[in-house]
Amino acid sequence: KDLSEELEREDRRVIEAGQTLVMPFREVSYPDGAMRIRRFIKIPIKDEQGHPAGVMTASEDITQQVMAERELQRSKALLQTVFDTIPMDIMVKDTDCRIVTMNKRMLENFNLTEAEMVGRHTPVPVSPADLERILSADRQVMASGSTFEEVQHRSMPDGSQRHYRVMKS
Repeated sequence: KDLSEELEREDRRVIEAGQTLVMPFREVSYPDGAMRIRRFIKIPIKDEQGHPAGVMTASEDITQQVMAERELQRSKALLQTVFDTIPMDIMVKDTDCRIVTMNKRMLENFNLTEAEMVGRHTPVPVSPADLERILSADRQVMASGSTFEEVQHRSMPDGSQRHYRVMKS
């Protein structure tokens, strides 16, 4: 009863406004007890003089789509949890060898925000020679699909040296 009253109120809104209404999805229970998720679109119908004559309602069962989206969100959340709890610095780069995301540990270790890291080739500035070596390894891994592993020695802008065990896959 509540759903039918709500749909009637929406019909009146469509008629009064004379505009199509795309409604957010809603769960609908059926007499057999089944629960489905539907999207409703209400379109005003006008007579020959352009006066409101009624409402056409189209509905679509989007249960599978919504359930798939919810499962995808759960999977993403689980992956992010694993990504953030691995006790190593981890970053993901795109095909241009630019950082697109990284785990929390890496952000904390480099004392940077995600916004500061995204789009860079490396988390911190490196010498041109180090940058070329890093990018060369990135391209090699992307082209071959193989795993690359080595200890890298990097010169930092302040002249200090850092050593990293790097694995790219």
